[in-house]
Amino acid sequence: MVALHLITCMLVACSSEDVDKGETGDKGPTGDKGETGDKGPTGDKGPTGAVGANGYYFLSSTTQDSFTGDAPVEFTVPVDTVELAGGTGLSTSGNGGWQATVGGTYLVTYNLNFTTSVAARTYLTVNAVPVAKSSVGSPTVSAPTSQPAYTSTVILQLTTGDVLQLRFTKLTNFTATLQAGEGAILTLVRLD
Repeated sequence: MVALHLITCMLVACSSEDVDKGETGDKGPTGDKGETGDKGPTGDKGPTGAVGANGYYFLSSTTQDSFTGDAPVEFTVPVDTVELAGGTGLSTSGNGGWQATVGGTYLVTYNLNFTTSVAARTYLTVNAVPVAKSSVGSPTVSAPTSQPAYTSTVILQLTTGDVLQLRFTKLTNFTATLQAGEGAILTLVRLD
């Protein structure tokens, strides 16, 4: 009887006291990698890149040309020595002109460099018609101004067969002489 009472007390005493928390066990091994998720939606389209050059020509005059005559007088500058060329779109047309063999938009730059200051008006022509936005220099004979160099850059829309020339009108009676080497330079780049 005593033994039964003792066992009962031990059970009651044990169940009525708080038991200390044991130590945390070691971290278990890392689980396997999960499956790759679905592909996300395609992003927005980026901006259009720059237009590449389809054809380009860098030309210069062949000789140290001198232009004489009573003013005002118009001259076509023969720019027919091909210094650098690539692509398609242009061919010589005679009289220092260049013909578009492929219609499109062209970036055109010209430079005229004289041995002395010259009173002139320089410009490009398309099929012998002056391109107003390419004109540089004195607008009239009555009040000419002189300078040693003229340059202009324009963008032109040319159709197949159009002939482009570099011209200038001499506004005084003095002789105008291009510098030796590249006194006249014409650069043409087909943009599309």
